[in-house]
Amino acid sequence: MKTVKKLVSVVLIGAMALSMAACGGKGAKKVAPADFKSKLEAEGYTVVEADEASREEGVKTQFSAIGTSVMISYSEYENKDDAKEFFDMTKDSAKKAKDDGEIDKLSTSSSRICATSEDSYIEFVYADDMIIMAMGGGENGKSDVADALKILGL
Repeated sequence: MKTVKKLVSVVLIGAMALSMAACGGKGAKKVAPADFKSKLEAEGYTVVEADEASREEGVKTQFSAIGTSVMISYSEYENKDDAKEFFDMTKDSAKKAKDDGEIDKLSTSSSRICATSEDSYIEFVYADDMIIMAMGGGENGKSDVADALKILGL
């Protein structure tokens, strides 16, 4: 049950807002929506675009991609300020979750948030008006997420 609570906490951080070297200070570059879809589909991911009614307010394009061991979401906001505000809010939530013991390891920079809990790894990438969230589970979660982000050039 404790493991489930930790996993749910990490997922909630992603829902609320929406390797190791990847969380360093280097900035990320924006991935175009069409590239997100085509690159991941070419690697066997199932990619689904959210319709307008199911997107979060302020998000103009949203995708979910499911692979064998990784789930990735893509949100393109209507403007850079909204994306930055969401990213900063997510970073604050992650820091609180770390302080509360819900996250074991946390690394943040101006363009990335990397969080590890007992059974999962989650990474947020922010650039321009876009945020990508990738999550993997188990002992290979971190490397699986790194591989998925590499497909996208991140």
